[in-house]
Amino acid sequence: MISWTQFLENIVTTRKDVDYSQIQTVYNKAHIAIDLIKMYEPQIMANIAIVANLASGAYGVYNSSEDNTQGDTIHVNVRRIMNEKKTDIEAVLEIACTIIHETTHEYEYGNHGKSDETGPKQAEAAFMAWVQQNWESIMEHFPELNEPSPYFQQKAPKTAHPYTNTVQVQQP
Repeated sequence: MISWTQFLENIVTTRKDVDYSQIQTVYNKAHIAIDLIKMYEPQIMANIAIVANLASGAYGVYNSSEDNTQGDTIHVNVRRIMNEKKTDIEAVLEIACTIIHETTHEYEYGNHGKSDETGPKQAEAAFMAWVQQNWESIMEHFPELNEPSPYFQQKAPKTAHPYTNTVQVQQP
């Protein structure tokens, strides 16, 4: 894991270089997914210029025809993720996994001329293993994940912690 200073420098760099404003507009905690990715692997989004919203369909899409001189675009279906998940934590982690998945497609396509689901699924699994290993540190860095957004407050009054069997009761 990188140092706290390096992490903050990566966030500043990412927020300058990657435009994720579309997904942030849809979900006010989407920036945490970007921050987690940079904490996990600072260079993973080096070729990504835009993380755009995907209005319908799959969780995410990478389309090589959208490559431009500033970098590639990946799309994330934030509304679908929010509708299918029960908590902010689950939604943020799924958004991060989707970005990592699509970024892996971008990397494989750019370096090998093709991509299938093997590499992206492995990349997601490696990220989630890292999340599980660093859970306490992540929750210290992102205390807002313990403060449910109104969307999830209405949707699920009781939630299970993703890595324990304890139940947390959300206060309105």
